[in-house]
Amino acid sequence: MRLAWRRNILLRLGFGIFLAVAISTAIYTTYVMRTLRSEAEQNLRERAERLAAVLSQALARPLFDINSAAVSSVVDASGATPEVLVLRVLGPNGAELASYVSPMKEPVSSIHVRREIQFSDARRNYPVGSIDLAYSRQQMDRDLQRQIVNTVAANLLLALGIVLSIFIVGRRAARPFADIRIGLEKLTRGETDIKLSGVGRDDQVGRLSDAVLRFRDTLTRLRDAERELRDLNAELEQRISARTAELTRSMQMARDSQAKLQAIVDTALDAVVRMDVEGRIVGWNKQAETIFGWKREEALGLELDKTIIPPRFRYDHKRGMQRYLTGGGSGVLDTRIEVYALRRNGEEFPIELAITQVKMEERDSFEFCAFIRDISDRREREQKLVNANVMAEAPISPSPSSWPI
Repeated sequence: MRLAWRRNILLRLGFGIFLAVAISTAIYTTYVMRTLRSEAEQNLRERAERLAAVLSQALARPLFDINSAAVSSVVDASGATPEVLVLRVLGPNGAELASYVSPMKEPVSSIHVRREIQFSDARRNYPVGSIDLAYSRQQMDRDLQRQIVNTVAANLLLALGIVLSIFIVGRRAARPFADIRIGLEKLTRGETDIKLSGVGRDDQVGRLSDAVLRFRDTLTRLRDAERELRDLNAELEQRISARTAELTRSMQMARDSQAKLQAIVDTALDAVVRMDVEGRIVGWNKQAETIFGWKREEALGLELDKTIIPPRFRYDHKRGMQRYLTGGGSGVLDTRIEVYALRRNGEEFPIELAITQVKMEERDSFEFCAFIRDISDRREREQKLVNANVMAEAPISPSPSSWPI
């Protein structure tokens, strides 16, 4: 019941209207009841006053003549009026002269009227007594109750009629909205076959129905585009997977080649040192570690001239590098020369040096690759040979004077 109450706006609207009509009916009925009661009481009092006046006129002469029989006759005759509950005739001294009491046993509300009785002749007025009259309100209450019941019944019928009319009209008006709701629910489930009863109307319902159909068409296009995008993504993923696998194989081959090359370089008898155009060390094999005393991790990134070139040859080295980079050429590339190098501990020693230029494939640049051999032992043997021959001339091999690039 609570769910139906929350989900059905027509039920809430009908109940609200019924409640409003019921409250207004209650207020109106209360107002009418008070108005009718006031008017009825006023009319009833006027009737009681008129009856009391008639009885006073009828009793004036008998009371003046002290005619008890006539007084009793008038009092008994008043009993023919069903509204008279009690009638008492009192003398001038207040003594009860005659009375009438209705035989009704049930208590009945009444209006009390007291009126003085005077007898008038041509000369003066004589007070001869008074009457007390109790006039029944029962008929008035019945009439009021009947009017109230009729008013309430009419208002309730009116409320029911209004609610029923609103319910019927509301159901007809709500049908297009129900179709729209069902259509939107179908669209959320992916169904596009929807039927709307409000299509073609010129009012707000028709415009809303047209908007829902446009939304369906847009949603259909979006789903088609999404399907195409998924297909393209699947194809792209396949291509990426294939390309990734190809690149992975190529990279693995390159790594294998690099590893083989590095293994060859590391097992070479000569020290292999690579230098970029900035003069920094980018390659350093095991034999270079042995000859110069620098670990590979320590040497990489250092400036070559400050690492293995003696201080007295560094200026010539930098000048030769600048001349080569500006297109001046060099006479030491692809040849073997003998120079002095510098160990980490500061010791200078003779080396045999061969420098080649290596073109880099991945970028438009090049590096220098130096093959270095420690010839300290050979020089020592040569010096011993010279000393053995006891010759005064210069050494067989002239001492180098400077480093090449």
